[in-house]
Amino acid sequence: MQPARLSPRHGELLAEDDKIRSEKDRRRHQRIPLRLGGRFLLDGNDHALTTLNVSCGGGLFRAHTIPPANTQVVCYLDEIGRIAGEVVRGSDQTFAVVFEATDRKRDKLADQLMWILNKERYGFDEIRSAKRYAGGKEATVYRSSGQKLMCRVLDISLTGAAFEHTGPQLIIGEYVKVGRLHGVVVRSTPGEFAIRIVKPEDA
Repeated sequence: MQPARLSPRHGELLAEDDKIRSEKDRRRHQRIPLRLGGRFLLDGNDHALTTLNVSCGGGLFRAHTIPPANTQVVCYLDEIGRIAGEVVRGSDQTFAVVFEATDRKRDKLADQLMWILNKERYGFDEIRSAKRYAGGKEATVYRSSGQKLMCRVLDISLTGAAFEHTGPQLIIGEYVKVGRLHGVVVRSTPGEFAIRIVKPEDA
C-alpha cells in the first residue's frame, strides 16, 4: 500500500501552522530589557527586586537577597502582577527565574510586556488606567483636524493599535496622534478604528 500523500493545499496549511507556532514561541521567549519594581516571597518573607529583563518564559532580577537555585518563589511585578516560578541560577546580586504558567497566562504576559514596551517607546503620556473601563486603558486621540477623541485602547503591538470610541467614524487614511505616537487609520467602523504606527515625518 502506498503511503498517503498530503495534497499541496494540505501541505501549505501545515507549513502555515508551523509558521504561526514558531512565531508564538519566538514571542513567548523574546527577552525584553525592562526595569520594573517588585517583590518576591521566600520562606514567608517579603523581599524587594528590580527586573533586568523579562520574557514570557522567565526573567532576570536584581535583589539584595538571592534565593538559591531550585527554589520556588512567588513574584509580584509592577504593571504585571503575580507570577510564580523556579530559580535556575543566581549570583551575588542577580537571580534568574523560569516562570511556571499556562499557555493562556504566557499569552497574557506577552500582551502585558508588549503594552509596557510600547508605552515607554512611543511615550503614551496621556494613556492611564480608566476606572470606567475595566478591560483596557483610556487614551486621548487627536485627529489631523485638531478634534480630540476620548478612546479606550483595545490592543497594541509594535506596528499598530486599535481603539474603541463613541465619537464620529474616522476616515481610512487620515493621520492621528496619541501621546508622541503618530499613526494612520487603516480600519474604521462605527465605534472602533485601528491605526498603523508611522514615523512623525510621514504623518
